[in-house]
Amino acid sequence: TAAASHASPRPPEPSPPSARVFPVGRLDRDSSGLVLLTDDGRVPEALLDPARKAPKLYEVDVEPRPSDADLARLCAGVVITTTQQRTGESTTAVTMPCEVVRIRDVGGGGGGGGT
Repeated sequence: TAAASHASPRPPEPSPPSARVFPVGRLDRDSSGLVLLTDDGRVPEALLDPARKAPKLYEVDVEPRPSDADLARLCAGVVITTTQQRTGESTTAVTMPCEVVRIRDVGGGGGGGGT
């Protein structure tokens, strides 16, 4: 009909959502927090690939309050073991030295004042 030929064109159908979702990071069994998800696999690769050496900042609450000696050992690097979920294979490695800053003490639990 004449009216149909002058109708506005239909907007394109939205593209289907990505079939894959990638986590950006992970949470350990005894931790809680936020894990970002993306449908762009390049994002976790860019942030998490050890070869790229992307700087990372972690803020953690720890109980009991770590001593200055505990923090010094953490700064020097610690031995960690991770287990691959798919294969069950365990890998043990020493972390790189890092900077540790005590940002606050919560609850005043023993051991003197902190910064």
